[in-house]
Amino acid sequence: MYGAYANENHAQWLFSLGGQSKYITEGRNNLTAGGLQFAQLDLNYMQTDFQVWLAKGTQEDYQELNLSAVRGFQFGD
Repeated sequence: MYGAYANENHAQWLFSLGGQSKYITEGRNNLTAGGLQFAQLDLNYMQTDFQVWLAKGTQEDYQELNLSAVRGFQFGD
């Protein structure tokens, strides 16, 4: 899906579920106990990528929602 920026007018998508035993970013563990379960949806439509990432702590009361949109474009010929 990523980088498929041909002149396509149909949507491409990917849904995934996963988990991590620890939630480590920037070199630190963000949760004092347990890990993380997450669901992710990626959608590519007309050179734009949209992403929804929802996570929940396995042993802590923790939730996180990340939303993003990225527009692709080409330099030169």
